[in-house]
Amino acid sequence: MLFGVHGVPAEPTHKRTIVFMDGQNLFYAAKEAFGYAYPNYEPLKLGNELCTAQGWDLARIHFYTGVPDRQDNPF
Repeated sequence: MLFGVHGVPAEPTHKRTIVFMDGQNLFYAAKEAFGYAYPNYEPLKLGNELCTAQGWDLARIHFYTGVPDRQDNPF
């Protein structure tokens, strides 16, 4: 590993990225921005677009969301 100024590792030229997505926050952001009433997004496509725009390689995606209470409407 090469070190730059003050012993801090130099920025790598090849960047691998792990994307973490919160399903509920993503759903509500898409709902507010576009008026969608149901989940209308593709996590893999979104992760690829984000990384491609920055010139990064997508290593993996972690998509997580809450589990609704039994009394709640699961949709």
